[in-house]
Amino acid sequence: MASTGKTTNYELSQFIGTDKPSWLGDYNGDMLKIDTALGSINATATTAQSGVASAQSAASAAQMTANAAQQSASTNAQDIKEIKGALTNVSGAMTNLNNVSTGQLVISYNGLAQVIKGSIGWSSNPSNTYVVDSSTLFPIASYAGNVFKIAASAITDKENKIYFGPYSFNYVTNSGNKTSLVGCYIYYDGANTILYGDIPTSDFSAITQFQTMSGCCVSIFADNFFTL
Repeated sequence: MASTGKTTNYELSQFIGTDKPSWLGDYNGDMLKIDTALGSINATATTAQSGVASAQSAASAAQMTANAAQQSASTNAQDIKEIKGALTNVSGAMTNLNNVSTGQLVISYNGLAQVIKGSIGWSSNPSNTYVVDSSTLFPIASYAGNVFKIAASAITDKENKIYFGPYSFNYVTNSGNKTSLVGCYIYYDGANTILYGDIPTSDFSAITQFQTMSGCCVSIFADNFFTL
């Protein structure tokens, strides 16, 4: 006869003295139950091990991302520190360009924005001008070094530059004295940070005498200051 008793969890055979075990029934049945249970345990363990490996991989990737973010933050903080120092100290460092005869430009940093302020005068019209599309560009002043940490370019490159805003521009034409606004831009030529003006060529061609530019231009701190 089959076993009188069964184990609690898997109902394996438990015999008493009067039982008559059956190899094909009791033994084979018990072995099948044991094999099935061990197979299930092995599959669960494999799944758990795979989950641990995935978790470790995700943790490693997260750590790498955190390290990269920390490095980026540290680099940006150093850039900001350098730029603040440069902007705080660039005062009276103007190298006259384009026949500028008088004037003073000051670049400063007030904790949020860069400011260019001053007044410039000319003894004659600019000689080194550049025509780009429908605009005539003329450099005004130069500061040693890459003050704003922007990519090096030529004045004719209309991409790698910073727009500060309009300056009040006084000039003379055949029709008399005129006043208009001139776009004020900054670019880096690889050695110096250069301030230049941008006038529509149709207006520039009518000017017989440059007189003065004056005003205050502001640029909010931007990500493109950290491109290097």
